[in-house]
Amino acid sequence: MRKFEEAALPEGLKNIGDCAFFGCSGLVSVTLPSSVESIDSEAFKFCERIAVVYNHSDFEITKGSTAHGYLGSYALNVFTGAEQSIITKTDEGFMFYAYEDNKLLINYTGKQKKITLPAISEVGYYKIGASAFSKREYITEVTVPDGVQTIGGSAFTDCISLTKVVIPQSVTYIGGYAFFGCKNLAEIELPENLTEISSYTFCHCESLKSIAIPKSVNTFKDGAFFACVSLECIEIPEGVTALPRDLFIGCTNLKTVKLTQSLSVIGESVFRECTGLEKIDLPDGLREIKARAFEECVNLKAVVIPDGVTEIGSYAFRKCDNIESVVIPDSVIEIKSCAFRQCSNLKSITLPARIKYIGEYAFRETSVSEIIFKGTVEQWNTIMAKTHWNIFHCDYTFYCTDGQIKSN
Repeated sequence: MRKFEEAALPEGLKNIGDCAFFGCSGLVSVTLPSSVESIDSEAFKFCERIAVVYNHSDFEITKGSTAHGYLGSYALNVFTGAEQSIITKTDEGFMFYAYEDNKLLINYTGKQKKITLPAISEVGYYKIGASAFSKREYITEVTVPDGVQTIGGSAFTDCISLTKVVIPQSVTYIGGYAFFGCKNLAEIELPENLTEISSYTFCHCESLKSIAIPKSVNTFKDGAFFACVSLECIEIPEGVTALPRDLFIGCTNLKTVKLTQSLSVIGESVFRECTGLEKIDLPDGLREIKARAFEECVNLKAVVIPDGVTEIGSYAFRKCDNIESVVIPDSVIEIKSCAFRQCSNLKSITLPARIKYIGEYAFRETSVSEIIFKGTVEQWNTIMAKTHWNIFHCDYTFYCTDGQIKSN
């Protein structure tokens, strides 16, 4: 089915059945005749390389819509009049789609393991389209020529044999999921003009040990390095202000992280399950630690939360088994539920006088024997502390500035 490239459906056809073209990943163009009366719900689902639809029917086929059997879901253009685009293929199997002033590389039908994409001097300027090489499991190396500026989303998704990619300095954008599931990718150098690492770009690149983030990058999107289990070190460039959710979740060999002083937010689950992480220096400009940010960093031995952080999210440090003490800075107002739950070796907590809220189970199942509160007993009694916030494995002593409370 991958070799099926164009579907010019005949006039007189009335019904396109359910799953009729399901998963035809090589299909790049569809012509819908005026006679069609029904299109079943998944007729064109997972036809991810459809570039153009020529619609002569009464159906309203819309780009990005899953209606009418997903026909418009992947389409770059939908035409209802005369044909306005050109699809060509080189002798090497590179398929291009041209419309107006745009040209996209949309498919590859060749069988070479090591490929060099066509030079700009030979075919003109072009972008690498979405899913252009996805699931080409035999490709081992790719060289992108100088002049190419865009690598589309999912361009190389699930190229499981891909080990090396050469990207020129001309590339300024790499789309989401571009190298998702390239589990043998071990070598890639990002261009210096890149400003964003898109969502899940390198997710499940299980052989990637290191990657240099260009200084030009100022934005990361969700899950960019999700489950890069071999990744050992990362440096966040100056100018980045937030790390989004799931950025390094499951990077079990990540040991060295250098954060920029411009960073103000560590998002949800950013370092979750980074079991190799033993130490991290949080920048002075940090203001928020979101939910599950360091959850199950079981070898994290110490963390200094900088003054300026106002909130520690739910489950933020849950099951950080090797943390023995934590000083909550004076700036913190809220500690959300289960923030330090199951930190089994946590023995000492220092709480600021201005804290207003401690969530349910915030310190449950720890070994805390000492709590130091920088305020008075009267101040402590005004704090909203949820049920069971302080269920510890042992007795503890609670110290305030004007006395102490022994609890069982």
